[in-house]
Amino acid sequence: MMHSKNHNDEFSCDGHPIETKWKLGQAVGVSGFTLIETVMALAITALVLTPIFIMHGMILQHSSRRSNAFDMILHCKALLCQARQKQEPGAQEFTLDKPVAEFNATCTYVLDKAVDQKSPFASLPGLHRESVTIEWTEKEEKRQERLVTFIYKKPEQKKQ
Repeated sequence: MMHSKNHNDEFSCDGHPIETKWKLGQAVGVSGFTLIETVMALAITALVLTPIFIMHGMILQHSSRRSNAFDMILHCKALLCQARQKQEPGAQEFTLDKPVAEFNATCTYVLDKAVDQKSPFASLPGLHRESVTIEWTEKEEKRQERLVTFIYKKPEQKKQ
């Protein structure tokens, strides 16, 4: 059987003509996606990707907050070192304030010879508490980090 080549005829890869049959107004044998299939694929993709993008945003926000808190602790550590250099060797009490302009924060160092009486360290003479507190505002919320250390200083000698 010989087919005449008409410019409307379609041929498969092996050179045989593709027969197009019409069934209920649709061409059978024509490949492709319908509009409904495409919309359903997009809906399923959206359902899968939406929670992933939400979680990604939450992770970025959380890591940003933790990074800021870590930066604040580093400023506290720097102020702790500066305060130790500025105070007299025999000082029993000392206070130092320092603004942190880049974060619009205030950092405060306090050397206090009074250790909490409920603490097991209260019975040790000469033990002092150093606390460095930094306060800042993040997204209209007041935030605070505190670094607390203990240091031994010779107790004051009572004058006779």
